[in-house]
Amino acid sequence: MSVQRFTVSATLTASGEWKCIAVGWRSDHRPAWTRALPASGLPIESARDVLTELASALLAVVDEEVDSRP
Repeated sequence: MSVQRFTVSATLTASGEWKCIAVGWRSDHRPAWTRALPASGLPIESARDVLTELASALLAVVDEEVDSRP
């Protein structure tokens, strides 16, 4: 059984805008990697907006990982 772990983090500016969203992946059978997605200027208006952006970033990276498999 393969164990896979995802990490998602966001960095904000002092004015409350996204600076970067980082998504990481670790699996028992593959090397670990992290992707940083620039998100400058994206205002944070609500917790829902934050979760939506993080989910979108995670899905984009997962799609990229799946597409790159042989």
